[in-house]
Amino acid sequence: MTRCRPGWLLLLGWLGAGCGSCAGCGGHAVAELVEAEADVQRDFAASVGQWQAAEPGATFDFGDGLHTGPGASAQLRIFPDGVVHVKADTTLRFAAAAPAEDARTLQIEGGAVEVVSGGVGFDVQTAFGITRLDRGSRLRVDRSGTAPRLTLLAGAAVVEDTAGERALSQGQGLLLEGGRAVIEAPATEETEQAAETEQAAETEQAEHPTPDAGVPDAAEAAAADVDKERNKERMEADEADRRVYGKLDPDPGPPMVSLVGGESATIHDPRPPSRVALSLSECPEGGVVEVSKRRRYDHFRAHGQGSAVVQLGPGRYRYRVRCLTRGKLDKRPRARGRLRVVRDAATRTLPDRPPSVTVDADGRRYSVRYSNRLPQMTFRWRRPPNAGPQTLHLGLEGGTRRTARAKAGGVRFESGDLPEGTHTFYFESGGARSKQGTLDIEFDNAARRAYLSAPRDGSVSRGGPVRIAGGALPGSKLSVNGTPVRLGRDGRFSAEVTPPPGHDAIALRLQHRRSGVHYYLRHLTD
Repeated sequence: MTRCRPGWLLLLGWLGAGCGSCAGCGGHAVAELVEAEADVQRDFAASVGQWQAAEPGATFDFGDGLHTGPGASAQLRIFPDGVVHVKADTTLRFAAAAPAEDARTLQIEGGAVEVVSGGVGFDVQTAFGITRLDRGSRLRVDRSGTAPRLTLLAGAAVVEDTAGERALSQGQGLLLEGGRAVIEAPATEETEQAAETEQAAETEQAEHPTPDAGVPDAAEAAAADVDKERNKERMEADEADRRVYGKLDPDPGPPMVSLVGGESATIHDPRPPSRVALSLSECPEGGVVEVSKRRRYDHFRAHGQGSAVVQLGPGRYRYRVRCLTRGKLDKRPRARGRLRVVRDAATRTLPDRPPSVTVDADGRRYSVRYSNRLPQMTFRWRRPPNAGPQTLHLGLEGGTRRTARAKAGGVRFESGDLPEGTHTFYFESGGARSKQGTLDIEFDNAARRAYLSAPRDGSVSRGGPVRIAGGALPGSKLSVNGTPVRLGRDGRFSAEVTPPPGHDAIALRLQHRRSGVHYYLRHLTD
């Protein structure tokens, strides 16, 4: 792969605080890989062009790059409160040197990204000029075609260039033709449906390519005859099931993880696809599990008695369970749920220090997210009108108010002093008052919940006991095959478990009141 050449620049300048997560504090990390599907690679500033596989949890410093291959995608969390969705065939790189305060720069050589502003707005510098995104806005930047294109998918934005400012409405975009920015009208419902149909057709073709035409030779014909004979009995046995259930996918094999019907969960698998068993205990006569990746429930269909096994690659899915009653499938589903499969070995340890964030009483709204420990917060009034003593007024929405005398550098609260929620704050000094700011302290649902230090994936043979160890967020409930695993006060666990007979993987189940249910897989060898 060639070295990423300087391309189209995206300058992301947040109006919020510095880093709002442990992963981005105490160093120069500007982003974290949250999700990686298919071929996602990264390199480092010290070895540009030496690409290697990237896994969720990887952090990026200035000068590091990321590349997605054909059919791949990735999601980056940009500290403190932004998200970049990276499409297939895209190469991007963070600025080689730290830019001005509160700014992040991406260099895009080719492909497409979608930039999402979270609790704070930020600026995007492109070939069209500076685009100012409001909170909760979504912008698509596309260099996959012959002409760069910028489209506002949601929210509000203003583009500022040498000609002045122009507001973009949702669905409206800019196209760069001959060095001039041409405004594109918002897409109509018909064009959006046509685009969705075209994209679905392209995805279907990529997942199920048409075999090459040609005449097989004698050896191929003989092999086909053998396969046909071997499959004949199975096809005849399956015919009755097809008449009842309709089209079914082949049995993928023994499950790696088992879920109750209606459970929604995230599955962390070092080597997907994952074989997932979904319970049919509510169906005395058996039933069918139907999985949807887009709109229709036709991605994977499996039937069974007691449970049904589906095979899922990285991505997000919906599923439903339909029972068999008197030889016919019920029209109304008995259970529904959502599943997410991520390529994640879960080997990176959890941060042991809280995030440290400084906010100013300047009238802006700040969002700070944390994973396992509440943030350490410092409040300051940067330009008071006098040098007299300052008093901080701090109030929790729906809660109590407090005051604190400022010292040099502001007012500091240690981790745990400020609870989760929305806080308002301002300073007073000698009759003068600062602007009132707002601080949102939120649990980070994209942060890592657990890690496994043992066993290494594929290092243990099946058929015997397995030692499983690692760490998890405080308050998590852990279990393997229904057997509870004790989580120590230090956030670590260690237990000896026995995989079910015939299974080639073990799964640690984690349930947390804030982040839901997660399964962490380890593959076993013969």
